[in-house]
Amino acid sequence: MRNLLFISSAVTFLLTLFSPLMVKATQAPLPFMPKKHEGQIEEVSSDSLFGGISDALASLIGPAYSWGIIIITGIFVVGTLVMIMSVLFKNGQWQKFAQGTMFISFVVMLLLRGLPILILSIRNANDIDVLLRDGLLSLSYAAIFLGIISISVSLLFRLGYKLIEHPEFHRWSKNLISVSVLMMILAIAIPILFPII
Repeated sequence: MRNLLFISSAVTFLLTLFSPLMVKATQAPLPFMPKKHEGQIEEVSSDSLFGGISDALASLIGPAYSWGIIIITGIFVVGTLVMIMSVLFKNGQWQKFAQGTMFISFVVMLLLRGLPILILSIRNANDIDVLLRDGLLSLSYAAIFLGIISISVSLLFRLGYKLIEHPEFHRWSKNLISVSVLMMILAIAIPILFPII
């Protein structure tokens, strides 16, 4: 019985697939087709077909940008809520997810805000050279600034060690001051040495 049902449905499908269809064309030409007047064909630009699409896309750029900013801000807020919940429930996996979400949304927000400014400000190769040098100097200054802050935190740990003589404070102080001094030396020396080498 099943075989008979399958064969009859397959035959019906093939007959409908290969049967001739009656299609009536409309008398009015489509808007993007050339118009014919007494044997002559008028030229029609493709703006009627693609112009509407490009205008619609151009009008969507502004709202899509603002929608993207709102969505990324919402993702950041969700990350902060998950961070609060991870602290409340002491869940390390949630904290890792929240940190990653907040970091990625922050970086994407910086790119969305800063990339158009960079693109519009670059006019020639000299502008790219100046932009790269300024970026390198900014990173170097940030490393020096973090090194100074790390040295002050190291001194604070050393003060804590002198007050209560806890061995962890002494170890943290030594590690932090050595890493911060090394970081500051590299931040100063590498931008000078690499172009020379």
